[in-house]
Amino acid sequence: MINTLKRNFYSLYFYLNEILGIKLFNNLNTFTINLYNFLYRILIFDLKKANVLNDFFYEGFQIIGKANLDYIEKINLECNKQLPKNNDNETFKFKINNEIIHYIKKIIQENCYNQLTELESCYRSKIKLSWVGISRNYHSSKDREIYNNYFHTDGYSQSLIKVFINLHDVNSDHGALQIVKKINAK
Repeated sequence: MINTLKRNFYSLYFYLNEILGIKLFNNLNTFTINLYNFLYRILIFDLKKANVLNDFFYEGFQIIGKANLDYIEKINLECNKQLPKNNDNETFKFKINNEIIHYIKKIIQENCYNQLTELESCYRSKIKLSWVGISRNYHSSKDREIYNNYFHTDGYSQSLIKVFINLHDVNSDHGALQIVKKINAK
């Protein structure tokens, strides 16, 4: 009986957490993440310290420059050692080794120093690299969603920042990536 009540309570909690996030905050984050973000913006975050990253905070994204090409080449060499192949898989996920982590950290520390310093000031906290992923997507002729190839939205906590580092030049032949400005995102 107690276990049934617990299950019902948790089911109701998770349902309300999702629905209230959408209804009250008009986005796909849960209610608890929205509440966290709201309180973080009011109590901790200091937008007045933004200068270099104004577009990031107002538009929702920002192109911040180019990474050191020597570091990119070293990351690519490490990735190519893994012999990526299509093999009827639409995505190849590379294993992240210490060498790759080393060069990614160098890119962030050297090529993103001003942005990193400003983020730490605005967020009133040290910034930490918490996850790295490298994957290669191959063309898919399947009519189903494979790797967010139709639509993708990120809904995260206020204190999570995503950084993309392209490992080769990207143009329209590589896909139809489109980033929607914050003002148009709703």
